Amino acid sequence: MGKCSNTTFKATLEKFPNLKTLSVSYQCISGDILKILCSYQTSELKYLTIICDSRENLLHRIHPNNWSQLRRKYPNIKISFRIVEIATLEKFQTILPPTTQISSFNYRCGLSLQSEENLRRHAVSIIQYLNSTFSAFLNEIHLEFGFVNIPHLEGAVHDLVRSCKWLQVFTLSGVLKADLAIKVSEIALQEESELKDIFLMFYFTRIESMEEMRRLHEYQRSHLTANKDARTSFNFDYCGSIST
Repeated sequence: MGKCSNTTFKATLEKFPNLKTLSVSYQCISGDILKILCSYQTSELKYLTIICDSRENLLHRIHPNNWSQLRRKYPNIKISFRIVEIATLEKFQTILPPTTQISSFNYRCGLSLQSEENLRRHAVSIIQYLNSTFSAFLNEIHLEFGFVNIPHLEGAVHDLVRSCKWLQVFTLSGVLKADLAIKVSEIALQEESELKDIFLMFYFTRIESMEEMRRLHEYQRSHLTANKDARTSFNFDYCGSIST
């Protein structure tokens, strides 16, 4: 659902008394829209997806209390955010206050020249914000950084995956070191890990040794079944070179 008035939104909502899944753009969402959802005469709503694209008007801020009220109305709701080409921490924090308590996060950035420099400066801080704010809630993460080389990104991503104890699905693409794939795999192999589906695509990757290559192929071939009874899928693709 794109941009609409409060009246139109309410009238549309009333046509679907058993609505379970709702997907809207961020420019449609407001404090008033969330209040309408809270007054909606059903408790069936289970999935809410917010789509944030930098090409749209994303200047408004939704008060954190409005998200808290939505949580009280729908205590089991799964909130997902899909964010495209938003590359500064300030905008991120405006769109995603802690009270959203997101369970799924999809991020695509670095696909335009305008976002590259901001992404180099802010990507690590954005990942750290996700870690410190939402790691207790996230069960699905999708990160796409295009072909932008971002200093220290591997460490921030590794810490995020390690902190998200309920994470089940993790996909990542970008200019990254192959060692990160090994570290993510080792997290998935831990008995307490909930990870079930891992897809990694690394560009311009430099694999530092044949031993590193062997370990990566071993993880992929075995699908991480050693300690988890074949319940985790691991896929790793890369474009790069092997050191000799």
